[in-house]
Amino acid sequence: MELANLFPESILERPMLVVGHIRADGDAIGAQIALCRALNAKGFRAKLLVDKDIPHKFLPFIGDTPNEPATSFSYSGEAICAVDCAGKERLSPFFDQAIDVNIDHHNLNPKFATHNYVQTASSTCELLAELLLDARWPIDAVSANALYLGIVTDSGQFVHTETTAETHRIAATLVDLGAKPEAIHDVLYQHESLPTYKLLQRFLDSLQLFCDGSLCIGMLFLADFAETGTTHAATEDFVNYPRSIDGVAISAFIEETRDGTRVSMRARQPSARLDLIAKNFGGGGHPSAAGFASKFSPNDVVPVLVKALQRPIQNDF
Repeated sequence: MELANLFPESILERPMLVVGHIRADGDAIGAQIALCRALNAKGFRAKLLVDKDIPHKFLPFIGDTPNEPATSFSYSGEAICAVDCAGKERLSPFFDQAIDVNIDHHNLNPKFATHNYVQTASSTCELLAELLLDARWPIDAVSANALYLGIVTDSGQFVHTETTAETHRIAATLVDLGAKPEAIHDVLYQHESLPTYKLLQRFLDSLQLFCDGSLCIGMLFLADFAETGTTHAATEDFVNYPRSIDGVAISAFIEETRDGTRVSMRARQPSARLDLIAKNFGGGGHPSAAGFASKFSPNDVVPVLVKALQRPIQNDF
């Protein structure tokens, strides 16, 4: 796939809005930043939309990239370029808008845009970096850091099964272009707040084992956030903690929201096909990392989730 095919003149001649999925992670915001900057460097008009729930640790990566908060944005005919979004339903508030460009690495992506580039990879940032490098589009130091951010977070620091030799080669090229791995690691993992650790303590205290110890589920309620002075953005990596328990094959994090419940799942092996399980509940993701939202309470979700996850566990994936 070439960038010229993804971005024909009919798109490039319009102002462009680069959007990611709701509750943006490092891969989504990294791809937004790099694509937006590349488009502007080529003389086109683009800005990224900043999700209200973006973790604060990602904000410094935006730098001087043109952006607008999602809470104040009003659509006025811009071309919409979606990155790292497994389905259109994850593009609030653009459910009803036509999407012009879709760049994503989720293998169940239904190709919901007019122009789509969907390939399995460690991250959308890996795909985008490859596209930009092949097309010789600009990647400055800010973009290199943003793309490296997306790769390192979505690849689980280069250990998930989708990580390949090409992933490492692209990451090395980004370092040559100005990415600073040590500084990125410092921002991501060395500046947690004390309230976040108090929230994590509550999550760890809630852990329960099911399926003879192969499934571990933890929960947090709205009261936990209020009493610790934290927000949902603080919980980004919580689901990974129970997966590291000896004997646990799948971990799940059930999080109460104002609209119901949000569920995150992680598996040691991609053969668990958590993406298919999440899809049955209206969500999505990857074979070993997926999630969905529910209108039911956390306590009501637990038995339903245990039943859904029993099958891959009983089948040894």
